[in-house]
Amino acid sequence: MSMPVYAILIVTRNRPVFLASTLDSIQKQDVTASVRLLVVDASDPAEAEKNRSTISQFEAGETIHILYPDAPSTARQRNFGFDRLPEDTEVVFLLDDDVELTSGYLQTLGNALVEDRTLGAIGGLKLKPDGSHDVTPSGYMWLRRFFCLDHPKAGRLLLSGCTSPANGRPVRQRTDVEWLSGFGMALRREVVDSFRTDSILTGYSLHEDLDFTYRIGKEWRLAIDPSAGLIHHNAPSNRFSRRDYAMRLLIHRYWIVEKNIRHPLKKPAFWWATLGQMLLLTLSRNPSATDVRKGITRAIPVVLRRMDPILAKRPEA
Repeated sequence: MSMPVYAILIVTRNRPVFLASTLDSIQKQDVTASVRLLVVDASDPAEAEKNRSTISQFEAGETIHILYPDAPSTARQRNFGFDRLPEDTEVVFLLDDDVELTSGYLQTLGNALVEDRTLGAIGGLKLKPDGSHDVTPSGYMWLRRFFCLDHPKAGRLLLSGCTSPANGRPVRQRTDVEWLSGFGMALRREVVDSFRTDSILTGYSLHEDLDFTYRIGKEWRLAIDPSAGLIHHNAPSNRFSRRDYAMRLLIHRYWIVEKNIRHPLKKPAFWWATLGQMLLLTLSRNPSATDVRKGITRAIPVVLRRMDPILAKRPEA
């Protein structure tokens, strides 16, 4: 029997040091599969050359390094990569360029898709560098749930467009979820042939993974397997300031609500959650709370007047 073929798709921009670390962790994986590495690179020329040199030393399988010809966009770069996957690919791994895989990550998730034909995609748990669970502190959890900001179960999309962590909430066994984080997951090839990320998203493409996997979850099972773990280092480059991130996050959350949720109370739930978030920020002692609150305040009129390109066209009901 021939070995299964895994394709690892990484999109990157100007993070050669982090990419090198990610590739090193991939090379340390022990897998009974043929590995194809595909890197879609939107880096500046000098950084792209560093990436080319690193990729040329990858010894765990075949490599494809493609310079992305258009403006950087996580969503569009992933679609660009999907269209160029080797024909014999059976399992597609999506990895960010700043992750570190723990032992057995590829094998565990690849086996899950091979053995369970009902699974469309699967992810592992996000860990801290010391191997412990990376869980957001749960202060004011009862308020967060009251305001539709969180859910007791992992990987849920609420009416408000808020989510409970998909890969960050500890589970003891393989658990079904409604969405998966894009920094690390495995997808069945048939899924990639049928679904694409939304090309309206540019740059950092906030909530690209939520939209993409939630749509997949309408036709396939999605799951988290706690026996597969990875560390997401959250490289500081190519990211928003806290204020801009908060602004973009609210706008993109409204986009998620309009596009993916079919319920008459979805917009009241969105604004209820926004009110709750502002209340929690007022109570917070976190020094960044003021910046986050200002970002949300800037985003509210943008949402109300639909002044952002991703809100310009109303999704079909």
